[in-house]
Amino acid sequence: TNTNMRSSRGHVNPKLPCIPASRLRGHDGAILAITFTKNGKYALTAGQDRTVRLWNPRKLEPGIVPTFTDSNDNEHNKQYASIPAEAIPTALSIKTYPAGHAYEVTAVAIDDDSKVILSASDKAVFASDVMTGTVLRRLHGAHTARVNAVTCNFNASVLVSGSYDGTVKCWDNKSSNSDPIQTLTDATDSVTSVIVHGHEIISASVDGNVRTYDLRMGELRTDCINVSSYNTNASLSLTSLAMSHDHQCLAVSCLDCDAKIDLLERSTGNILASYSGHHKSTQYGVGVGITSDDCYVVSGSEDGKVPIYDLASKELVQCLEGHSRHTCAVACSPDPKSSSVVISGSYDGYAIVWTTPEDALSW
Repeated sequence: TNTNMRSSRGHVNPKLPCIPASRLRGHDGAILAITFTKNGKYALTAGQDRTVRLWNPRKLEPGIVPTFTDSNDNEHNKQYASIPAEAIPTALSIKTYPAGHAYEVTAVAIDDDSKVILSASDKAVFASDVMTGTVLRRLHGAHTARVNAVTCNFNASVLVSGSYDGTVKCWDNKSSNSDPIQTLTDATDSVTSVIVHGHEIISASVDGNVRTYDLRMGELRTDCINVSSYNTNASLSLTSLAMSHDHQCLAVSCLDCDAKIDLLERSTGNILASYSGHHKSTQYGVGVGITSDDCYVVSGSEDGKVPIYDLASKELVQCLEGHSRHTCAVACSPDPKSSSVVISGSYDGYAIVWTTPEDALSW
């Protein structure tokens, strides 16, 4: 498919991601999950082809010559932002992890030291060595349905998974015992996203609730995301979570005919802002991210767009177009010096690395 990448309405804001600086080429089929390493230097993608792949998104394959040449010419920016996807330079592929996945890989994560990769395939959770690709653990038999989300604490001593079976399970990665050390059963529907922050586990569920488990205090706080402030009895199906880098807020993506993202204040449970009108999420859960400067909210969309909202004003400030199928995975670089770097992954098989014209010149 000759798909063009461009910013909507013919306008390019050069201070925001708009240039497709590289593409992550290698998956055969849909890209279902994307994450960065903690330092933002590398990225991982998970796909329908049953593999996890490790990339250096800022370095091009040997022999590939970057075609972007001018960050100050706005007309040049517009032309480059609309080049065919096939013409985007290919980023450096470092390693592929088959890891014995028998089914598509639905989730991927990595520990803070970039030593252990976590992946989910059907009802199983895998832990693999980053350097060798060796499968260190294969945890199966506990979840009774597809695993939607995986994460871990800072050193991967505890692994956490969320499943379509409505449970969150915690695993001791230092133990030879493959049984979960704890199962959280409060959700009444599919658990779609999990985050570990210090001694807390945060989950989102199709039952419309964000649950924060304080494991140190033994407490649970539940925040219900309602359809609107006028209808507090009807909740939305929650599909994705992202935490702000000051750890004060959560961006919560919702599945609904009036697709929206809510910004939840963690300390109070109040909704500080809602973002909608420029992305679609009625049948597929779409990913959400917050840039490392906590200024923008980035979303996937069923129409293939990647809208970028101003976190404070709630206005659409950029909309990256070009994917020919729904864009369900997005990731924002956690590096404060690379807050402009965003990766989008789509069912069209493309993962595109977007950045600013100024940043693209250094690639």
